[in-house]
Order: sequence, then C-alpha cells, then structure tokens
Amino acid sequence: MGEPIPYAPGGVKISIGVPAVVALPARTYRVRLTGMLYETDKTFLLPPAMHSIRTLKRFYDSHPGLQVLVNGHADRQGSADYNRSLSEERAKSMAAFLTDKVDAWAGYYKPQQVGQAWGVREDQMMLATVTDGSAPFYAGAINGALNGPTKEAVKSFQTWANENKGLSLKTNGVPDADTRKALIALYMAQDGTSLPEGTEVQTHGCGEFHPDQPTKDSVAEPKNRRVEVFFFEGEIQPPPVKPCPAPKGCKEYAVWSDATVESVDLDDMPGTVVVTATDDKGAPVDGADVHLAGTVSADGKTDGSGVAKIDTLPHGDYQLDVSKAGYKAFSGQVTVLTGAVAVETPAPVTLTKLFVNLNFEPAKGSCGDKVRIKGTTDFPDGTEFVIHLKPRQGASPDLAELTAKANGGKLDQEMEIKNVSFDNGSGGFLGKVELEATARAGDFTSETPAVLEVQALSDAPAADFDAHRTWSGFTNHSHFKQRIESFVNKVDVKFDIIKAWGGYWVDLTSFGVTGTAGGCPWAGRRWARVTGTNDMAPDQYYDGSNWVAMPATFSYTGTNYGAIAFWKHGTKFESTDGSGGTWPGSFADYDFNSAKYTTLRNTTWVNVTHEVWSRKFDMRRKDCHSEPKTKCCRYPVEVSLAFNTVTSLVAEVIAVCPGKLRSNAANWFMDEPRVRVAAHESGHHMDNPDEYAGGAVDPTLNGDGAVNGIDADCIMGQNLTNVKKRHCHAFAEMVQKLIKAKYGRDSVYEAVPS
Repeated sequence: MGEPIPYAPGGVKISIGVPAVVALPARTYRVRLTGMLYETDKTFLLPPAMHSIRTLKRFYDSHPGLQVLVNGHADRQGSADYNRSLSEERAKSMAAFLTDKVDAWAGYYKPQQVGQAWGVREDQMMLATVTDGSAPFYAGAINGALNGPTKEAVKSFQTWANENKGLSLKTNGVPDADTRKALIALYMAQDGTSLPEGTEVQTHGCGEFHPDQPTKDSVAEPKNRRVEVFFFEGEIQPPPVKPCPAPKGCKEYAVWSDATVESVDLDDMPGTVVVTATDDKGAPVDGADVHLAGTVSADGKTDGSGVAKIDTLPHGDYQLDVSKAGYKAFSGQVTVLTGAVAVETPAPVTLTKLFVNLNFEPAKGSCGDKVRIKGTTDFPDGTEFVIHLKPRQGASPDLAELTAKANGGKLDQEMEIKNVSFDNGSGGFLGKVELEATARAGDFTSETPAVLEVQALSDAPAADFDAHRTWSGFTNHSHFKQRIESFVNKVDVKFDIIKAWGGYWVDLTSFGVTGTAGGCPWAGRRWARVTGTNDMAPDQYYDGSNWVAMPATFSYTGTNYGAIAFWKHGTKFESTDGSGGTWPGSFADYDFNSAKYTTLRNTTWVNVTHEVWSRKFDMRRKDCHSEPKTKCCRYPVEVSLAFNTVTSLVAEVIAVCPGKLRSNAANWFMDEPRVRVAAHESGHHMDNPDEYAGGAVDPTLNGDGAVNGIDADCIMGQNLTNVKKRHCHAFAEMVQKLIKAKYGRDSVYEAVPS
C-alpha cells in the first residue's frame, strides 16, 4: 500500500480503488486552571485550587499514559523577566504537587530568587486543610504569625504524625524542616490530587507573553494568571524552549495550542451528577453500574437508595450509561453544569427489570432420567445463565449447577437428574424430593423457580428369580428371592436341608466293570469309601459282596467320581438325589443338632456367605452418573443365607453330612475345612456356574478375569476368593424387574464396585 500519507488540515488526496494509509497526528489536549491558584508573588498551591486539581486528575485518568507539560502564565504586573521566572516556578510547584515530590516543595521555605519564600502562612493553610480523620488541625486566622493557636496546631499535628505515620517528630509546636516535610506529604496526599506513580511531568513558564485576555502593561488580569496543562499522546512536540523569548513569546506555544483537539476550562467549581436509579415499579435499584463519558470518564455504583453521586466533573455533555444484571441497560445524555459554587445535576433513570421464566419438561422423573430445562427470557441472545438447583426437602450437597444461553428469547438445556439425596435426616428416606431451579446471571436471579419432582425408587416387594441352567452337562436350578428395602438389594437364599451321610461313587467302566451291584443304580459305577487319610480320594469300592481296593491305576478326575449323600429312611440309607440308590450297610449315627454343627450352619456358613457376597457391588442404573455416596440410583447388595431343616426328601433338598468329603451343589460336608464352600454353593443358586476345570463350567464366559469359563481367583473358582462383577448379573436383572413392577419404569442396571 506504499508509505503512509501524512494527514493535513483540510484533507488529503487519495486515488480511487488504490488502498492507502493515512497517518493521523498525535492528539493534544489542554486543561486550563485559573482563579485562586496562587497568592501574589507566591508559588504555594492554595487550598481552593484542590477542586480544579481533582478535576485535572480525573481528566488524566480518562486519558491514561499521556505526556504532561505544565505551562505557567502571569499577568502584566511586574517586569516581563520576573513574571517569566515566576510562572516557571509556579509550573514547577504544580508539577511537584501532582507527582508528590515533597523535597521540591520543602525547598520553597528557603530564600528564593523569584517569589517569596514560604513560611508560617503556608503552614497555617496546610494545617487548616488536612485532618486527623475528623477535623482540620488548625481553625484560626491565616496571618503568618507563629502564635499560641498555631503552635498548638503544629504540636497536635506532630503528635498525630508520630502515632499514625510512624514518625519521630519533636512535639514542641515548632514547624521545623522535618515537621514541614511531613505536613507537605499529607497535603499532597489529599484524595484525587496525584497523578499515577511514574508519570513524567515537564514544565515551562510563558510569563506574560501569551495572555488569554490582552491588557496594557501593569494591569492585573486574573484570567492571565493561569496554569495550562497540555497532554500529548506522543512525545511533547515541539519540546519547550527555555526561557520563553521576549517580546512575542515562544513559537512552540502556538503549535501546542493549534494542535489541541479539546480544551477544558476549570474556572468554576466542578459539577456533580446525581444518578437516581429505580425499577419499573419505582423501587430503588441497588448496585447498578454507572458510567459517564465525555470530557472525562467516570464510574460509580448506586447505593441502597438507588443513588450514585459522581463529582469533580468539568462542564459539558456526557454519555450516561447505567446497567445491572437482570435489567435493560439505560443509555442517554446528561449535561453537567458548573458554577461559582458546586452544582448538582440530577439524572433520574428507570431500569426495566428483565425476566426469566423456567420450567422442566417433564416435571417428574427419577435419578438417571434426562429432562429439559426450558424457559423464556428477554435477556439478550448469548447471555449465559447458571442454573442453580436447590432441594425443598432434605439436603443434596452434590447437586451440580449447569449453564444455559439465551437464544431467540428462549432457554433450552438438557439435564440428567443425579445426586439427589433422599435421606430424611433421621435414618429414613423421603418418598420424593422437589428440586427448585433458578437462573442466575451476575447479580440477577430469576424470581419464580421451576420445580422438578424426583421420585425415590427406594423400595420394592420381593420377587423370585427362577431359572434352569445346563453347564457342561450339569443341570442347575437357580433360585433366590430379592427385594429392595431403603435403597438396598436384599437377596435371600434359602435351602431346605436334611440330615445325611456321605459316600462316593466311582466309574469303573474303563476297568471292565459292567452292570449294577450293591445298590448302586448306575451301570459300570460302584459305591466307594475312604479308609485312608485322603478324604477327597476313596480307596475302596463295593463290588456287590465286599469292599475291595480301588484299581492302582485309577486317576481321579472331576467326571469319574463324586460325593453322594444318603438319608436314613426307615432302616435303609437311601441316596438323596432321587436315583433310588441304597448304601450297603449302615452309617454311624451323629448329633445333627449338636452345638458344633448348629454353629457351623447357622453362624459360620451364614456369616461367611454374607461377608463374601455383601456390599462388594452396587446395582446402578446404567445411564445414571450420581456420586457413589448418594443414595439415588444405586442399590448395594446384601445376601442372606438361611436353612430350613426337613426330615424327609423334598425337591432340591441339600444333604448336609459329617465328614471331609468334597462338597457339591447338592451335598455339603460339615467337616470340610473350606468354610467358603457355603458361599460358593450359594453362588450356584444365584445363577453362577463353577469356574474350575471339571466343574459345571460355562465356557462362553470370558472377560472380567474369566477365560473360557475358568477363573481360579474368584468365589466360583478353585481358590474360593472374591465376588466379581459377572457374578452379580442376576441381581441386576432382578432390580430391573422389581423397579418395573413397582414403579412402571423400565431401566437397565449394571453392577459397579461399592
């Protein structure tokens, strides 16, 4: 696009269709201060000048980062050379004040080449201005006399400065150099009178050479005794030349003045805008943000009465913007008036309250359900709301907030119901919890909450699980009862048991044994018993007449021998499996209800089974993401084992026998050292196959530690250890069934670690 084209007054020429860059000159601003700034032949900045200084400071804050040039002027009283030097010193004095240079001011107490030295009179003016937090230190006449009231004021200041500023001033009422430095520092520290730290300020004195109001020589003209502060966007160009040459003055001043894009005169007391914000019903609006933009920029906030006062404003027209979350923003114009006394300009503002109306669709559900939060609003599109949820009943500390954005006057956000606690605080559970939803944006909160009724699926009556399985040729009848009680899955496994005795059968067909004999009903098989030390391996079999030794080469597998139980029916001992087999001879009687065996069955087996199976997994609704600690859509499992003793054979009775034979689903041996056998065998009734080689294995089981149905390290495996997720599939199926039957809700459940 070529080199930038410098801007020139009246415009620049560019070619149509050819891109061009026009370099705009840096802007210059001017603030003019007149009136009671200095006493005759003095450089001390008088207290009445503070309102102008504060307005100057506000102007700088509205244009931060500008370069500053303080330019002093004088009227035509006195010689031109003297006035030029005096105006330079006054500019330096103001620059020092604006930048809190205490030492520069302290130097004015010494004899001066230009202007009168400062003394007690300046002390009195500062003491009459600064305060101890409640009142000025001096209230007497400004007469320059170090009299009793003045000394008392100095002493009071010295004491206060030592206590509040950590100084060590002499408290004798004499304004020595240290006391004066401390007093200057406090005078300079008045609110709103200092430029930001690090601001560089240059000075220049024009004397009487650039009057605002031309006069004859020796004429006193207050408007010519002024200070002009120029603010430059870039470097001060052209830089000031010292001293300002006589008799026409410096040509640089004309350049600065011509480049000025805005001049602000601070002759009068600054104005104040009083904003009063009310809503459309006339109620005051607290906390509304107020912004004024014009000659200066200023901000404020309304108080509890809806009022914000913004002072120290130069005369002029300002853009007024008032806003608060939940209200339509106000934008308008206000003219700030100034005068010889402070003027307040009223600015009444009405803020129309915005609205958000929320509702849930549907308005009822349970944990894991997806609902939608919908609403209408007159907030601008893109406004983001935080949707806050609060329970009307109980406490649900883990409820999460969500966000929704206004779009076309509507809100529409999906929400999963989760982390709703139904704990009633006294050990029980609530039947439902109503959630209130409100929309928040900044300080705005919607007035009428939407209400979602969340149903507690906490209880369901018992139902039966009943299934017949065949695993590796073995049949199994899976059967148990399950109910939901206070968000807990109660699984009841109950067995009919009968007093019995144990023996073995062996398959000897590979050794040429055929037909039946000795009461054993299966061809090629014979009854067997243990006479040695290995209770798991019979060493004799009955050949129909005698007990003889097992073949030496017989190898025991899971399919060629097994334990079998017999119950006493009259004088015979008949097999409990319904095959019609009878044991040759008799078994020694024993006390089935002895303390030893009763404790084993009703305490050890029951407790171990409960411990192995309970509180290891929860049944959780598959699409619910509530925290584990929240009773919402999770149901821990508790398994209870119970026995019912019968005296005659019934269907699927468990034969409970003395001895250390190897237990199986139908025959349990009370002297077997593996106490977890009861938990293992209960697992069959809870629809789980064996997971060891030779057992009733389901070879289709893979994953979760199982390979082709085998997993040694689990309760259904060889080591009888832990319950795994797959072992809980029937519980999950039952929860779905129970919830559907009670509440009509068809959800899928899965086992997750408790």
